Amino acid sequence: MKITVGGSFHEPGWTAVCKTVKRLKEAGHEVLAPGEEWEPINNTDDYVRFKGEENASAFELQEGFLSCIDQSDAYVICNPNSYEGFMVSFEFGYASACIIQGKGPMKYICFTETPLGFDKFSLDEKMSLEEFKQRLYTEPSYSKELAYYRKIRKKDDGYFGYGDESDYYEDLLSMYGKLKLLEARGALIVGIDNLIELDKNTSQSSREQAEEEIEF
Repeated sequence: MKITVGGSFHEPGWTAVCKTVKRLKEAGHEVLAPGEEWEPINNTDDYVRFKGEENASAFELQEGFLSCIDQSDAYVICNPNSYEGFMVSFEFGYASACIIQGKGPMKYICFTETPLGFDKFSLDEKMSLEEFKQRLYTEPSYSKELAYYRKIRKKDDGYFGYGDESDYYEDLLSMYGKLKLLEARGALIVGIDNLIELDKNTSQSSREQAEEEIEF
């Protein structure tokens, strides 16, 4: 398969992305982005640039990455500790649209770990906003969700920060809706090994079918 790998390009996310790319290549897949030559100039900046991209605009960089998604069979989201990041959320939406609209070869979206809170919402899809707030602040199992909410609420740029739990919940709910739709279509995968095994089985089935047609 042709694959694009997304994730936080800041450390420690970048190291995790590189390990994911290596694992996919070892399994025989072609990774369109990031490439082996991608070397961060300074991955402590808000927007990570790589050598050769010093003069490129953020729009040009994102356009190039989306072009790779357009050509990919799968978009892999490297999300250690269930952290996806803001740009990854945008890319996830784009890749989801490709699958839902049947645009290009995109077939799968794979998270290396379960998306933040998705397991909880899968068990209780009708959770109300008040229930969510109550669990967010009182149940230990929601520690990751609470820590993420507090982190992004500290942002003062008025763009990515959430004003209150209602905004946060609505954003999560929108993402989970896409995840459930992808899951129903068999396009959502959690775990790199599961993606590799699925592709291996699919390729084997295709070969067996081709052999049967030749024999016929």
